[in-house]
Amino acid sequence: MIVRGRADGFRVLDILVPVDSPDQFHEDAEHARVGAWGSEIEYDTGNGELGLWLSADRHLDRFRPPGDDLPHRPRKASGEGMSPLSVALRWSGRADAAEYTVMAYHGLWRQPLPAQVLDAGWNAARVVMLGASFDVPVGALVLRGEAARMAYDLKGADLGLPQARALIGLDWLRGSLMLSPQVFAERNDRGDGAGPRWRYSASMLAETRLMQDRLHLRYFGIVEGEGGGRWHSAQIGWLMRNNQQWRVRVDHFDGDRTAGLGLFFKRSRASVEWVIPFSVLGP
Repeated sequence: MIVRGRADGFRVLDILVPVDSPDQFHEDAEHARVGAWGSEIEYDTGNGELGLWLSADRHLDRFRPPGDDLPHRPRKASGEGMSPLSVALRWSGRADAAEYTVMAYHGLWRQPLPAQVLDAGWNAARVVMLGASFDVPVGALVLRGEAARMAYDLKGADLGLPQARALIGLDWLRGSLMLSPQVFAERNDRGDGAGPRWRYSASMLAETRLMQDRLHLRYFGIVEGEGGGRWHSAQIGWLMRNNQQWRVRVDHFDGDRTAGLGLFFKRSRASVEWVIPFSVLGP
């Protein structure tokens, strides 16, 4: 379940393995991963790290509307002559206090395709992507960003697929309170002859831990500039003395069908979780 990139929820470099949507916005990115068979080789040069990731897994992203909590098997890519092999080459290093990653990817585009592409008989595409990410401390803040450029193998049928993505965000920690605003941009072709244009979204993450870290409060919200898409998520967690944990979470979605969150439009959901840790290795 490889995780790439530095964004909260939004996927720029983080496209290697499929996810449940909209659950990719979970606090821990690993919790939203469907997972894919593959292997990774890493080599530490002393000045940085070189990584090679390989996978022939055909699984695609899985979309589950609020309230549909039964797991479904993710769809698989199909297409005559389509190679399932996906390859990612990564270089990570440091420059003074800044950390950066440069990545090249050639393989399956695991996210959903637009209707006009599906009508042509494809259920998946292959993509070549070049991208980079960075984070750098600036006083009490951490500035982070990601950007990527994509090209597909659909020979002109890629209307609506993202051509570029970029994100800039800040992390600010004051005592136990952490605030993390982000701005996300995606460039694509809407298919109406107007040509490519940028679409923008903004998000805010706020969380704190109180009472000796036993009480965890978290809010995450998204506002989309086109279509009025909204998602507000509030979560309360309580850690008991035996390390069991209670979590209560409420989500509300809104926006019209042109928004990226349109699939979940005007829905709400609530959940209660009881988490019991255990060890299979004994004391």
